[in-house]
Formats: sequence, C-alpha cells, structure tokens
Amino acid sequence: MKNLIAFFILLSAINVNANDLSSIQEDLVLEKNPVVIIWSHGQTRPQKSEKCSSRFNKIPKTLKYLEKEINAHFIFMCSKSTDNDNSPGSYIYKRVKQLKKLLTEINEIGVNPNNIFISGWSAGGWTALHMFRENEKLFNSAIVFAPAFAGPRHETKKYPWWREEARPAHIKEITKAKFINALVFAYEDDDFNRPEELKFLTELYPNNVNLIGYNCKKGHLTHAKDCKSSETEILILNYINDQINSKN
Repeated sequence: MKNLIAFFILLSAINVNANDLSSIQEDLVLEKNPVVIIWSHGQTRPQKSEKCSSRFNKIPKTLKYLEKEINAHFIFMCSKSTDNDNSPGSYIYKRVKQLKKLLTEINEIGVNPNNIFISGWSAGGWTALHMFRENEKLFNSAIVFAPAFAGPRHETKKYPWWREEARPAHIKEITKAKFINALVFAYEDDDFNRPEELKFLTELYPNNVNLIGYNCKKGHLTHAKDCKSSETEILILNYINDQINSKN
C-alpha cells in the first residue's frame, strides 16, 4: 500500500484511476503476472487542456475486449498538457515525459516490462511512438490507432508550420529509436495521416512495424466505429500474445 501511495504522489501531473492501479497490485500480491495496457487519448486543440472523458477519447472496444479475453488491466492516462506559446507541438513532448514517468513507476511496483503495452489514438498514438527513443526497456511494444498530431492535411496552406516543419521534426525525433515494435492501425480516408503518411515507420523498421490500413468511411474516428472490429480484435490479441511469447 505504501508503494501505491508513493505512486499517486509521483503521478500528480496526470490523472489515473485508483481502482485500476489497486487491481494491478492485487494481481502482483497473488503472484500473478498481469498484462497492463496504458491508453493515451487524443488532443482536440494543442492550446487547450483536453477533455479526457469525450466519447472519442475512450478506450476502443477492439482493445477493451482484452479485459475478458486475457484479463488485461487498463490504465487511462489523462493528460492536461498544452502547448507553450513559443513552441507549437510541445504538448506531445510533455506527454512523452508523463508516459515515461508512469511506465517507470509501473515497473517499480513489480510489473514485468514484457507485459506492458502502450496504446493510444491520434496524439496519444503519436506519443506512444515517441517512447521508443526514450526507453524501450520500460515496456514491450505499442498498439496505436491513427497516430497524428500536426493537424489535418487540408489545413496545410492555412497553417503550413504544423505539417511542413513540426511534423518532419517530430518524425526525425521518433526515428532516432534503434527499433520500433508497433501494431499501427491507419485509415485510408483519415484527414490527418493515411497509411501512406506513416510509411516512414515500415521503411525504417520493416521487421517490427505492422501497418494495417483500410477504409470504413469513418475517417479519423474509425477506431471508435470500426467496420472490421472482429478482425481488429484478433490482430491485437495475436500481436500481444506473439510479443509476450517472443520476449519471455
């Protein structure tokens, strides 16, 4: 219990559910080896704190399905990070630091890093990709949905800095990682990043990134309204099992 109290103090910059953490602790006491999935939400506006409870920010059913299938534990990392006025896009780096801190503490309470997966949608997925250049030993791998942060493509002329400068700069940082192990879901009608905008991942990490692209005519919100949900569930379940078996 002392570890859990210290855990909350160190996580003061973000919100996490006490019941989720208690459940993980109970499994550890029972000498079980829980699978833990950290979920990171999207960001409507970089200049404004995100409403984590928004419907599109919820953990998608295709991922939540793992609660019953493999008794996975979920931690919803609610971040209130925003951009600095002089550093557009800095909110992502703040979230990366928060995620790294959370991962470190989960490791320290006894969860096997090989059983920890990071996941997220949109800016949350982009945050997860950044973690590989921070410390890939803190977790197993990533499962991300429509990773993006630099605004929709149709706003490129209106706000050229985001996609013409900030996005390439972020990609340069992400690809400093020695390797990236990730299952990436991207959508062909997504106004932010289609599969073709994420090919840098498979080009640089061809053996470790599985890029899944399709079109449900739901655009950036396909993760919440997945027309291939059954297939997505199987892909995620098999990916997690394969990743754990390969590292244990």
